[in-house]
Amino acid sequence: QAMRALLLLAGSAAAASRDASAEKVTPIEKVMELMKKLSAQITEEGKVEAEQYDKYACFCKEQADEKLYNIEKSEGIIKKQTAKISKLETEIAELNADINELTNLIEEKEAEIKAAEEERAEQHEKYLSVDKDMQAAIKAIKGAIKALKDSKGKMKGDADLDLVQVKALAGQVLRVVHPKMLTQKQHTTLMQMTEPGKAHAFEYQSNDIIAVLEGLKDQFLENKKELDESEFETNAAFERKRLGLQNEVKFAAKDKAEKE
Repeated sequence: QAMRALLLLAGSAAAASRDASAEKVTPIEKVMELMKKLSAQITEEGKVEAEQYDKYACFCKEQADEKLYNIEKSEGIIKKQTAKISKLETEIAELNADINELTNLIEEKEAEIKAAEEERAEQHEKYLSVDKDMQAAIKAIKGAIKALKDSKGKMKGDADLDLVQVKALAGQVLRVVHPKMLTQKQHTTLMQMTEPGKAHAFEYQSNDIIAVLEGLKDQFLENKKELDESEFETNAAFERKRLGLQNEVKFAAKDKAEKE
């Protein structure tokens, strides 16, 4: 209890001392103390805000510099690509012009090929017609020669029969041989062979008639040879021309495809 009383006494004394000190602090002092605290707080907050502002300003500057760099870089790229586009557009225009020229060239060469093929078809058809007539004439002449030789020894005994046969052969030769293909002598001889009442003349002139027909046969064989050679040369020239035109079309088409 004595200890408790001592503690209570000490507490009371301390409180009294604090009350005495409190009574000594004036309102101005309290305001000044408060202003000091506020000043210290504001100063501290100002430092923090300044640091934050500096960081933010640095960030903004960095961002602005980066954006400016990207803009300048992009403008450089745009300028470069614009120049490239312009160059490519020029190349495209040139290529389109070349393609049009090649298209016209291909059409022109294909038209030439078609015309050459049509002309060649006409030439070959004409050749076949002339060749057919020549072969028929050669066959008729050979038949007439053979018939005359076979009947040469029988003319005296059976002149009428031989005469009919000779007339038929002569008529066959004249039908298949165009007059322009005969000499005057050859034509005259064949015409005489077809005239009636010439039995005795054939008996004496059979060798001459055979000689005329032999000459006519040799002439037609030579003409046939020349015709075949001419056909071969004409066809060879056509094949060379067509191959050349086809190669031009081939190369032009390849060049056109590359340009496209």
